[in-house]
Amino acid sequence: LDCFAGTYSSVLGAPSPASCLMCIAGKYSASVGARSEVMCLSCPSGKFSSVLGATSQSRCLPCSAGKYSQREGVSEERFCQSCDKGKYSDVLGASSGTTCTYCAAGKYSVVTGSTVESDCQWCAAGKYSAIPGAFAETACIVCAAGKYSVIVGAGSETMCFSCVPGKYSPAPGATTETACILCLPGSYSQAPAATSAATCIMCAAGKYSIAGAGAKSNETCIDCAPGFYSENPGATDENTCRKCRRGTYSSVFGAGSILNCIECAAGTYQPVEGST
Repeated sequence: LDCFAGTYSSVLGAPSPASCLMCIAGKYSASVGARSEVMCLSCPSGKFSSVLGATSQSRCLPCSAGKYSQREGVSEERFCQSCDKGKYSDVLGASSGTTCTYCAAGKYSVVTGSTVESDCQWCAAGKYSAIPGAFAETACIVCAAGKYSVIVGAGSETMCFSCVPGKYSPAPGATTETACILCLPGSYSQAPAATSAATCIMCAAGKYSIAGAGAKSNETCIDCAPGFYSENPGATDENTCRKCRRGTYSSVFGAGSILNCIECAAGTYQPVEGST
């Protein structure tokens, strides 16, 4: 009599079926009367079988989604390797780690053996990550001071937007443009992505600005007219420009000191304030 499928025997003159040995777990044989263990075929990569004496490849079960196996003849699912953190796979019976898909840039996953893309979590607003397959929230980098991002899941530092000239922000990781603080009236800043109020330059003495907060250029600083002077930097009102006193005059635009008011020569006089 032949040994059953799923078994084999290399014994000559065997008196009973006890000499027919079962194929080990991870293998199967559909052959009747198999004479050698080599007739037990290995389950293909990506599958496993814990059955002794399996008679068909159908007894080889696929590794679950989120796992894979490159080995043939695997006997238990615990030998199927899980996709690493930062990856996921919905493929059953995967035979390679290449089926584990990276979480996109701007996301990360702390889950081992993930089966769904939804396990990839977004980097919060004010942060970004350019790394595909990130496996920790620490991969999300805060936008630098002077910048902000309202975008959840930003995949590039370019998604951190600069505060415009006339504003600054000392706080890294800002999530809204309102984090950009206006330079005070009487000052200006031409620098984008400024991080400090120190970048706001006061209008010089002899000038004033009516542009209000957030001025972007020194062109907003207006000269005091000839015949006037102002010794106050950061002035916000034309009234800070004072008239040269009687007996003096000045032809200078933007005079920053009373010393710009020149005394009339001996033998002359000037009875009007603010003379040019």
